Amino acid sequence: MAVQTARLKSHKRAFTTDDGRLGWGPPHMEVGDIVCIIIGYGMPVILRQVSENVYIYIGNCFVVGIMAREAMDGITADSPTIRDFHLV
Repeated sequence: MAVQTARLKSHKRAFTTDDGRLGWGPPHMEVGDIVCIIIGYGMPVILRQVSENVYIYIGNCFVVGIMAREAMDGITADSPTIRDFHLV
């Protein structure tokens, strides 16, 4: 999910995803960063694409309705929403 951002406080930034979900994340996140659920990690994270299939970790986030367990409801191993990322 891509994000739109707005300043919330100096230590958090409010954003909306491209499907309209509200969230809060690191202050240095940017429009176009993505929300990602890393299987086995307790909360969503913000990633930024730096080249083809290569991403950097920006920080943890909170998104209404897609905290880790909720986001996995109905997702199967062959789901098109599951992707591999190379983090640097």
